[in-house]
Amino acid sequence: MRYAEVLLTYAEAKIEMNQIDASVVSAINRVRQRAGMPVVDPAIEDNADKMRQLVRRERTVELALEGFRWFDIRRWKITELVMTGKIYGAAKSPTVAAGTPNFNTSPVTDLNNIPNYANSESARFTRDVRFFGSKHYLFLIPQRERDLNKSLSQNPL
Repeated sequence: MRYAEVLLTYAEAKIEMNQIDASVVSAINRVRQRAGMPVVDPAIEDNADKMRQLVRRERTVELALEGFRWFDIRRWKITELVMTGKIYGAAKSPTVAAGTPNFNTSPVTDLNNIPNYANSESARFTRDVRFFGSKHYLFLIPQRERDLNKSLSQNPL
């Protein structure tokens, strides 16, 4: 467990409980300053949505490739937005820039910093087409656990 994860988890919990205070800003700033990033803009410190967006972006960047993203997007209930649809790869032509993704498509996608590649879809390779349904938020309860406790029922399929 990394200290940055502890700080960001603390900040996220306080934001979700609408208890934004100086300790939340301090926790985020510790992570940002260690990486040489500027401190949290004082103009957004009282805005829960902006702080939520900041913490989600910080978790995505700071904890990249450490196995947290899958659990984060499930906890935030944004998996249908992030994991469903086409997954785009590199530009088809190395001499033609594929374009920068658009992040301003809706309040939900803005909050979660989800890129939209619609403006450069024809210039990029499609790596994969994924589907994630709401039923995938729950794992199946192992049969062994259900055998040990007869009052347990299976999660809905």
